[in-house]
Amino acid sequence: MSNKEISKKLEELYKLALETKEVGVGLAVVEYMRIVGMAQEGEER
Repeated sequence: MSNKEISKKLEELYKLALETKEVGVGLAVVEYMRIVGMAQEGEER
């Protein structure tokens, strides 16, 4: 998956989290973003 695809998926998840107001979903999105961020940092090195 490209970074653009990941960003789009994150946006969809983020909107879903805001709509549902589910704490679990929000935490899952934050955790996913953290993992993606680490993966991107790894690629850049």
